[in-house]
Amino acid sequence: MQGRLRGLAIVTPVGWAPTGPICQTADMHTIGTRSIGDESDPARSAASFGTWSALNGRLAVALALALVGCGLFFVDVPVAAWCRAHRLPGELRRLVDLSETFAHGLAVAVLLGVTASLDPVLRRARSWPAARFDLVRLVAAAYAGGLAVDLVKAVVTRVRPRAVDLAAVTTAFDTFGAAAAMTTLGGGPLGKSADLMSFPSGHAAVAAGLATALAWKYPHGTLTFAVLAVAAAIQRVVSSAHYPSDVAFGAAVGVAVAALCLGSSRPAA
Repeated sequence: MQGRLRGLAIVTPVGWAPTGPICQTADMHTIGTRSIGDESDPARSAASFGTWSALNGRLAVALALALVGCGLFFVDVPVAAWCRAHRLPGELRRLVDLSETFAHGLAVAVLLGVTASLDPVLRRARSWPAARFDLVRLVAAAYAGGLAVDLVKAVVTRVRPRAVDLAAVTTAFDTFGAAAAMTTLGGGPLGKSADLMSFPSGHAAVAAGLATALAWKYPHGTLTFAVLAVAAAIQRVVSSAHYPSDVAFGAAVGVAVAALCLGSSRPAA
């Protein structure tokens, strides 16, 4: 009996060295339980790190687009002059014009509506509480950048390429400010007009925000969404509605605001 009690007593106190079979079994059970817990924590940490990495990645893309926009200031005027003097071939021109669909406010609403009706997760009733927030994030990410750009346009004056007298300007910075409003094709001031709201591009912001949102929801289509956003930005330049730097900065705003709207969350599965 004393041997049995001694064997049991060795199991219960913390810090005693296991010597009997009972102690070995308990110790193995404890080690196994700890190993399972230890494996789950790194998995959660990795998932959390992945979502934050995605957010930081989107913000890094926005910063890169802004830096590209700074460099494009030096080619704004030559590109605008070329686009005004040349026209793309017929079918290519139609294709570029159609790409504006990915950046137009009403068209984007239709695209989001189609997405909501086709996505099985968004349509399933049992997943609706979680999917509802996905839909809200998609809409916010697509449009919030355009609204932010409108605020910038309210305080920044830049004459659009279609309205400015490019022969009277030497650098892209000559297209900014009140003085630029006098260097128009008509030779007079434009006043409060849409032709004074070139910087940055609202269409590019919406297209970039939509592409970011869709890539968040459907990662396998990221390249396709990016190509559509780039095509929409090119359309704004080719149509003489914007300078290259306008669309770069507009896209930067769109991606940055979309990244903030999406945050570090993951879409519902």
